[in-house]
Parts: sequence; structure tokens; C-alpha cells
Amino acid sequence: MLIDILKKRRKAVLEDWLDRTLATYPPDSVDFFKNQKNRFSNPVGFTIERELALIFEEITGDMDEQNLRASAESLVKIRAVQDFKPSDAVAFVFELKNVVRAFAMDQSSDKHLADELHDLDTRIDRFALYAFDAYMLCRETICKIRNREATMGTFSPLERRAKASDDTCGSGASDNENNPSVKRHEGSGR
Repeated sequence: MLIDILKKRRKAVLEDWLDRTLATYPPDSVDFFKNQKNRFSNPVGFTIERELALIFEEITGDMDEQNLRASAESLVKIRAVQDFKPSDAVAFVFELKNVVRAFAMDQSSDKHLADELHDLDTRIDRFALYAFDAYMLCRETICKIRNREATMGTFSPLERRAKASDDTCGSGASDNENNPSVKRHEGSGR
């Protein structure tokens, strides 16, 4: 019953959930994310809107773990790169509970509805765990990339370039010609 109601009011549920999710961004970003519909001009807003819709379909449907994990990864990857704290990065998941409750309040408060709310909460909580796993993997990857960049960054780009050209004998001279410790004998053929 509740899931059917949510599916019928899909557009309103998704709009409310999107608003709550975007509220975690600065106001000027929110306007851009909501109003710029071009996926190439606004990849973050496009991805958030698309993935929330896919998550909604799974939570009110089959709960396909692979699809939910993929959507969680897409969303939290954005938030991980933007340096959201873990709790803030996955907070959008729990906002769905608030949205569902707001729509459920419009309905009767019978025992059956309470059971359905509990079932839906369990589904959302399971998805939250997937989202947290994805966030941690993304942050781990970002840390590895930053560490690699830090160790590679010990030379300036010009120093790396000079070192690379020295290593490849870019000067055209042989190693012996550049080495002052090698004695040259003119006319001796050595």
C-alpha cells in the first residue's frame, strides 16, 4: 500500500528528496544544479537527479543490490571528491526516510502502514550501508592518488623533464663523453 502510494507520487517524492539532498550544497550551487538541465554543463546535478531516481526505483521495487551499489558509488564519489565528511556524504540516504514519512502522514495511521514504514526503513538502512561502503572506497582511492602525487611531486615538472631527458641521453653524447673520469686519448682510437 505505502509503496504503491509512493510510486503514484513518484515525481513529488523525488522533487522533495532532491531538494533535501541539494540543501547540503551552497545556495548558488543549488540553483545551478536544479536549473541547469544539460548533463554536460551540469554533470553533478544531472548525476544526483538520475541516481536518486534509480535508487527510488530499487527501494520501491526489487532492491537489486548491484544497482543500488552502483548508484551509491556514483553519488558518494561526487561527495567524496568534494571532501564531505562521511556522515554528510551519506545523509541524503536518510533524507528519503523523512520524505517517505511526510508522504505517509497524508495517509491513515493504521497498523499496516506502520509495518510498511518499518519495511521501507529497513530497505533504506540497507542502502545506507552500501553508500557508506562506497564512500569509504572512494576516500581510500583519493588518499592513494594524493599520496602518489605527493611522492611524484618531489621534483618540479622542469626537474622531472630534465631528468627524463638526461636518462634518455637527449644531449646526443655518449655516457663516456659526459663523464670527466673517463680519460680520452686523442688519436688512440679509444
